[in-house]
Amino acid sequence: MTERQLCDKEILFLQHDPCHFIGIVVDGMIYHVLFNPDGRELIIERSAPGQVIGITALIGQELRCETACASGVTRILILSRAHFQLLLKERAFLERLLDIFKTQVEAHISFIETMCLYPLEVRLARHLLDNLQASGTATPHVRLPAYQGLLASMINASRPKLNASLQAWKRQGLAHIRQDCLLIDDLSQIRCKACLRTLSPR
Repeated sequence: MTERQLCDKEILFLQHDPCHFIGIVVDGMIYHVLFNPDGRELIIERSAPGQVIGITALIGQELRCETACASGVTRILILSRAHFQLLLKERAFLERLLDIFKTQVEAHISFIETMCLYPLEVRLARHLLDNLQASGTATPHVRLPAYQGLLASMINASRPKLNASLQAWKRQGLAHIRQDCLLIDDLSQIRCKACLRTLSPR
């Protein structure tokens, strides 16, 4: 493998580029992005340290389905297509590959369901809960992206509508922003919003 370092917002590959390699994130973050004809973006996935980028190239995908760009300074290990056949002969590698595909398919189905079928508040609540579960932190807080527009792109919302929802939650005592984190003040209500339910007043 060879190492590559990306600057903040630097493109790793563009949609429809040939699938010449897979990558593993060492440091930083890679956002996987789709764009509509007007240039509005939707972040469909994030690859954190230890995660694989472009894994469908291993099963013969010829062109990239999305654009991948760095968030912050990011280091990646690159494995070229020339080495794929050797890997695919290893049973342990194939078993791990199937595990990764299973996890990704489940995550993508959940993402499509949330983005297409639910209103903004539900999308935001589910995004926050997913991040809480992934971080495993003792206190209910979620580290926010460097720009609020990134968060809006993750939940398929405009920045003004996202900001309006966050301000409404602050007034309701559900959550508030402190520096680069969103602190959840009423986790039960956030969980109810994620399930389209309401709690009875105490």
